[in-house]
Amino acid sequence: QRIKKRLLRKTQTQTQVRQSFSAVIGDLSPPPPAYVAPASNALFNVLCNGLLTPYVPARNNSSWAVGEFTVNVLSRGAADKVNNKTYENVLNRLVAVMTKDDVNESVLRNCSVAIGRLGLVRPQLVAARLNKVARAWSVSMTEMEDDDEKQSSFVGMIRAIRLNPRAFLGENLFFFCVALSNWGNEETVPSELAMQFKSLLQNFRNMLISAGSWPRFYDNLPEGLRETLGSQYGFMR
Repeated sequence: QRIKKRLLRKTQTQTQVRQSFSAVIGDLSPPPPAYVAPASNALFNVLCNGLLTPYVPARNNSSWAVGEFTVNVLSRGAADKVNNKTYENVLNRLVAVMTKDDVNESVLRNCSVAIGRLGLVRPQLVAARLNKVARAWSVSMTEMEDDDEKQSSFVGMIRAIRLNPRAFLGENLFFFCVALSNWGNEETVPSELAMQFKSLLQNFRNMLISAGSWPRFYDNLPEGLRETLGSQYGFMR
């Protein structure tokens, strides 16, 4: 316990220690050591402090570790070990980093994965911030390879979108559609996730129909995008 407290104090002032500490936390694989879950709030606060450091490698490690810690520890029964204030602080800093004009590409990718994964444990808090990150998140997912990080980020983000779908309407919906269409092909999308994509797109379609803007939105989509979304998810006029 004394060693842990000393290490946490050091990470508040020493950037390189913070960078290494974040890497260690991010490398924790399930099941995590027994002492990790009770210390989740303190560890998450350390990662939070690393998100706005001007030192890019430390910020990169912190943003990556937030996502890894969320999916490997918090989503496996430890979500309530982190208080809402800490979640709010982490999310606010992720949003602040993602919306910077000069954000590093790797940092943006890790922040996008992290904020999506946080939707696995606190979708309502992510949903409240979708207006600020919807476009950046979608663009980042479009450029990612089809891997486990991308999949878990999508699953969490979909939970958040269902609580605040209007944040993804308009131009943001276009970028979301592009992100879906860039996911390899029909065979590479996990079947359960493909069903969620289809359901969500149909919800968006119904919302646009109710608003009288569906024909205009659909007609403005590039032909290739319409074909992909139509054949894979039934997103048709």
